Amino acid sequence: MPFPGNRSSGSRSTERIERVEDRMPAVVSTSTPSPFDMDCSPLLAPLAPLEKRLYLAPDCYAFVFLMGSGFQSLWLATIVFVLQATILFFYATDESAFFQNGRWLTPISAHWSVNAMKGVSLTISVLKLFNEFHKAATLHQCYLRAVATSSARATSAAFVAVTQQWAVAMSILVVSVHLILAAQNAKWAMINAITIWFIMDVDEYATAFVLFCKRWPHFDWGVEAEDFEDKETMPSAKRSILMCGVIPALILSVMLGVAISVNTLPLTYVRFLQPVSNDAAPDLLVGADTPAGCCGPLIHNVTTTTVDVDVLLIGAVYEAAPRVTWVAVRQGLPAPSSLQIMLGRDGESNAALAAGSLPSQHVQSAYWLARHGFDKTEDYAAIEKHIARMNAAPFHASFRIGGLPPAQQLNIYVGAVNPSNLALPPIPVDAMATMQTCAAHCRDCRFASPGHCSVCEVGFRLESDWTCGACDKNCVRCGKTPGASCDLDGCAPGFTYLKGTGCLDCNIPHCDSCRVQDSNVSEVRLTVCTACKKGFVAGAGGAACFPCGIAGCERCDQVEHCGECQRGYGRHTLLGNITEVLADLEKNTAKTDLSNETLSMVRQELRVRADAGKLSVTKCAKCSENCDTCSEAETCDEGGCYPGFTSKRGACEPCAAHCVNCTETRNCNDGGCRYGYGVVHGLSSGRNCVKCLDDNCLECDGNPDVCSKCDKDYGITARGTCDMCASNCAVCEKGFCLQCSAGFGLDRDAGKCMPCADACEMCLKNGPGKCDPGGCRPGFGLLEEVCYRCRADHCYRCDDGPLELHCDECAPLATLTSNKTCKAVFE
Repeated sequence: MPFPGNRSSGSRSTERIERVEDRMPAVVSTSTPSPFDMDCSPLLAPLAPLEKRLYLAPDCYAFVFLMGSGFQSLWLATIVFVLQATILFFYATDESAFFQNGRWLTPISAHWSVNAMKGVSLTISVLKLFNEFHKAATLHQCYLRAVATSSARATSAAFVAVTQQWAVAMSILVVSVHLILAAQNAKWAMINAITIWFIMDVDEYATAFVLFCKRWPHFDWGVEAEDFEDKETMPSAKRSILMCGVIPALILSVMLGVAISVNTLPLTYVRFLQPVSNDAAPDLLVGADTPAGCCGPLIHNVTTTTVDVDVLLIGAVYEAAPRVTWVAVRQGLPAPSSLQIMLGRDGESNAALAAGSLPSQHVQSAYWLARHGFDKTEDYAAIEKHIARMNAAPFHASFRIGGLPPAQQLNIYVGAVNPSNLALPPIPVDAMATMQTCAAHCRDCRFASPGHCSVCEVGFRLESDWTCGACDKNCVRCGKTPGASCDLDGCAPGFTYLKGTGCLDCNIPHCDSCRVQDSNVSEVRLTVCTACKKGFVAGAGGAACFPCGIAGCERCDQVEHCGECQRGYGRHTLLGNITEVLADLEKNTAKTDLSNETLSMVRQELRVRADAGKLSVTKCAKCSENCDTCSEAETCDEGGCYPGFTSKRGACEPCAAHCVNCTETRNCNDGGCRYGYGVVHGLSSGRNCVKCLDDNCLECDGNPDVCSKCDKDYGITARGTCDMCASNCAVCEKGFCLQCSAGFGLDRDAGKCMPCADACEMCLKNGPGKCDPGGCRPGFGLLEEVCYRCRADHCYRCDDGPLELHCDECAPLATLTSNKTCKAVFE
């Protein structure tokens, strides 16, 4: 049969059928070579001119060449090529082919038996591989000879098939050498070799399967070889020898030479661009001789999407500082190795939620331990002993991880790497972080998705993305007034709101709030103080705040007049003069708050109010002894005495011992004893307080043996003692529960408290497993005595029925529309 594609007439489909029929003889002679026979002529010698038939290997790449139908027959070879390349890619990139059991895999083993098996497996694999290259070389020679006689489409398809076969063979060579050298025992050296052999023969298995399905059992794998002159034959053979003999042998020699000389696997060297070693690996202080809980990662400042991490480690003294690596993964996944952490992957070799690295810094270990709560002397000694034993130096790293999912439980894994030789610690360290549900600075996020907010903290406003943004400078409340940078009453003390400007400085010392007197943009804005800080009073028409120099005064109406005294003080009015007022002012005021200018303004204002130099002055003086409140100094208001005393003619006299409420001296009112005591009426001694005999009794008036009121979670028994209530019971008496705790209802048949319906906070009326009207939690509504989530968005209360799109009260920052639905402010 001539080379494929040498046809002069007939359609393309007819041409293809003829070729296939030609390769399926009706009668198979015993002298006809098997379809699976290969050319056994030496690769190094050119094809003999007298040899009329050349048999190709029964694989998909030769199948493309022999079919001669162009790219229509290339599908099988392409599928097999992609399959082989994908398998090789995953073998070559899997972390277990580089790093296992906390150590880098190395080509030279400490055991001679393993090295011997690696040599045997390599030898057999190389022989098998060069047989693969021989098949590629044979197909390549056939392709070169067919270029002149075949169609352009057929030769192009053949070229692609030859290139695919050569590329797969080269890839198998590189991966097989790496995997065999990476084997850590004799068994795995042979298993890796057998695995590579199977990948090599996938093309033949796929071709045999297709021929079986097509019912072409006797496909002819031979081609007719025409006579060529030596000058035409030799260049073809030389190119085949170069591609399929010299280049593979050169690559094999370089790979083995470099791997053995630096004791690093070939693909490890290529992937990380430097030799690796297990010597001088950083130590993350995971061991029995380190303090409990030390030394990282220590988690703090956890927010919705960020977390801060601190870690202590030790590294080589005279080498570059270790580089700390980290990943954040969802809890429940397998723990990653140190290499996976360095590559930013989780324990399943998938990309981590977040990953990064940073150089560590030198640190004093005792100082670091003290700053992070390890302040015991034995902690310092343990770390110092560990560092001395390792002949290393302490390092630390502090970093923040951002972009994490809210309301998730995550594991933060931390590793380290020696930059000089990529040595990795055998075991990484980890800590758990539970991310907050609400957005940062959020006060209430019950009606928002995780990571968002409904109501922000003071000083923050709700943004359009349902997160909390800080108010403008000098503003403490914002977001309530639409379109305004700050609420009308939201400016910080000492500032006032001006539309279009924001919070304007009052520019009056000690002024808490003010108003703008002149809002003309072209002129200077003047402010008038409307309220001064505590201890000051507005004066000079609101242009200044004068100090209140009256001792014991809570609030001054004027410099010389106290409007309200502090607790324990009472007012008294007397006639004074300007000099005395100014003297008291200087005596009771800090020098920093009383300038010469202020004194001058105060003197001028006092002169206006003085009558012939005299002033009516209201000062503060202490109340009578044991008095808490008094309107006038040195007296006591009715009921103003401290507990345990009673007011008599403006003075405070003691009650009976252990009594807090009495109207008669050295007596006690009923119910007036402090908790744990009861009033007992004596014939001569009056009403005194006696200790109750039951330790859980609060009141026992009349008889210390009989309790009338028990402590929380206790109830009165029939004997008058206190016994603990049943579980979830708030109030009980004589063994029966009278009132259940929130979220529980009384089952009268069982005599105990049972849970209310789900999402219910009160079921006192309808009982356990149900809910009372208005008892559902916010965001839920009552239907048939149970709670369902409101169907309407942003709904706080839906009493009309949770399954309807109606709402009775909307969540914060949402408004109720006319059709009883809720519309968010930012929608």
